[in-house]
Amino acid sequence: MRRITCLVISLGLSASAIADTLYTNMKGYTLTSPAGENAVLQQFSTMLVENGKVQAIGGETLAQRFADTDSTVDMNGKTVLPGLTDAHGHIQSLGNSLLQVDLRDTESVSDAVQKVRSYAKEQQEIEWITGRGWNQEQWKKKVFPSAANLDEVVSDRPVWLMRVDAHAGWANSEALRRAIMQCSWLKTLFPNLRFNSNGPHMSWLFSTWLNLALPASTTQALILTKFPFTKVCITKGVCRFGFTA
Repeated sequence: MRRITCLVISLGLSASAIADTLYTNMKGYTLTSPAGENAVLQQFSTMLVENGKVQAIGGETLAQRFADTDSTVDMNGKTVLPGLTDAHGHIQSLGNSLLQVDLRDTESVSDAVQKVRSYAKEQQEIEWITGRGWNQEQWKKKVFPSAANLDEVVSDRPVWLMRVDAHAGWANSEALRRAIMQCSWLKTLFPNLRFNSNGPHMSWLFSTWLNLALPASTTQALILTKFPFTKVCITKGVCRFGFTA
């Protein structure tokens, strides 16, 4: 609590008029340094804010010292906690997205299919055509797509396109065929499955299951996906980041 104590003392030596807002009558809780098991829970009822930043916390003494602040807010006994910010990123996923078909701004099935067509034409050497971001709720006709839609533009290579929430996927017939070959238990679950079906539910039934048929990640693939991520970070000004397991 040394930092907070010193801050309150320094504020006491300056003019109270510099404060923007004084929040009173609250049930405030925060943790003092150091972090971890040695952190101590501190309670407070008054909080002084200047230029959008918390300058001091305390009790009745703090409230009285800054009673002439321009703005005072009575919290009416509400609970106040520190904001919890989770600053992390999925590095491999970001790298993958930069190497796949981006379907986030598509407005229809045909729009998405045309993007897949262009990508497949440019990436002749890629075995699996993958992508992500489609959302039928954002399309003019709010219906799920089918394998037949993709088969019209790519039939010789597997296509697997994850929905925006990653809980469902859109596959062509070749991807479904490989899924059945790799995971025979899928055929047991869906004995009537046919690869030439034009049914609207043909391709998104499998959602997460089809991931089992995708090629396993290799060291080379992991390296390739991190290079695009690094480029994005540098261009966006994010030049310091770390890796966790």
